Amino acid sequence: MRNRILLTAAGLSALVVVLHEVAGAPMVLPPLSEAGLPPEVVALHHFSWHAGSVLGLLLAALFFVAARRDGMQVVARVATFAACALGAVAVSLAVTLSDALWGTPAPYVWWAVGALGAIGSRTSFE
Repeated sequence: MRNRILLTAAGLSALVVVLHEVAGAPMVLPPLSEAGLPPEVVALHHFSWHAGSVLGLLLAALFFVAARRDGMQVVARVATFAACALGAVAVSLAVTLSDALWGTPAPYVWWAVGALGAIGSRTSFE
């Protein structure tokens, strides 16, 4: 069975990672390195930035596997939960830390991935 909605969630997750690394990293990481922060703060931010990319790739893989195989409802729902959790983190940081985050894709894109996952989960397994 092939679920096009879950494949779209996988593709969107992968696209977000590519944009995160290709467009976002050069805008964020060099200025951070030049901000005069302690090296451990800069290193931890670099780690966190790239860990976010790894998580996005993992979500893409989970959605892809769930879309291509029968009986993968749990995989699709775990990926959906994780995407929505990323969206919740982004919104909570935009509300509590800096409203500048609203000007980035972070508070929006993971909710879109989560919505696709939720719809794809229901259409695929009922």
